Amino acid sequence: MTFKVNAQTSLIIKLNYQPNHIYEQTDKASVVSAHYFRKAGSPTEPSDNDKPALAGTNIMFSDIKLTTKTSAKRDEKIPFSQKNTITVWWQQLNGERNEGPGPSDKSIVYGYFKNTPLRYSTKVDSIQGPDIDDKRRSYTKSILENYSPAYPLFAIKIGDSFELKTKEEISFGSTGVVYFDLLTRYTLTEIKNGVGYFTKYFFFKQKETESSISTFKLSKIDNGSGTFEYDMKNCLVRLDNSSFGAVATLEKDNVIMTIHTTVNYEATWSIKK
Repeated sequence: MTFKVNAQTSLIIKLNYQPNHIYEQTDKASVVSAHYFRKAGSPTEPSDNDKPALAGTNIMFSDIKLTTKTSAKRDEKIPFSQKNTITVWWQQLNGERNEGPGPSDKSIVYGYFKNTPLRYSTKVDSIQGPDIDDKRRSYTKSILENYSPAYPLFAIKIGDSFELKTKEEISFGSTGVVYFDLLTRYTLTEIKNGVGYFTKYFFFKQKETESSISTFKLSKIDNGSGTFEYDMKNCLVRLDNSSFGAVATLEKDNVIMTIHTTVNYEATWSIKK
């Protein structure tokens, strides 16, 4: 007797919360940048006597833990409490390191989730914490209630790809702002044990017509890559990570600044109950 097993070949990304569960999310991010200066008109590859001067380095690192507890469903709503604890946060500028919690450290959000067949919505009732002012409270409430994942609402087959486009910006203080389009391409490579595995690739495009700094140019881009894992049984993303780098130049007052930047990010989600 022969048994034939039909492996799953497609999935739909459904994002829902379940009652009486404890969800744990961690976010780790690091940004490392170095800035060099040289005179405008000097060779791109200067001699030993004309090397760019290292103007400074900037390193930022954060490790954030978010715990969400849901209770029994009432009137199609799932009440929740969400605690945000910043376990590690520091920034090092030119060798000088500063550490400390952010303004949302140890804050607790109360509200409820409401599920639709493919997505959930969030309603915030209150935000409590010793360091939460009205501005921060309003900002956090807006972010949570307006968050809407842009993943496709249709079935994705193994080998298929979809793309998400976001607008990013870099501010240089009084010098101006530079805008980019960030395109992320997801490709489903495998479905195994109820988990969909995706690869991610990034593509950057500077929006020169919208940027206020005409002399800012991306001279080299490591378009970067990452991975994305979707838990079909529990209707949640369990892993999302990214890594990319770029080299950019900015000219002002006859001086060219070259910026080397590397970014690494990883987020995980799990159910503790």
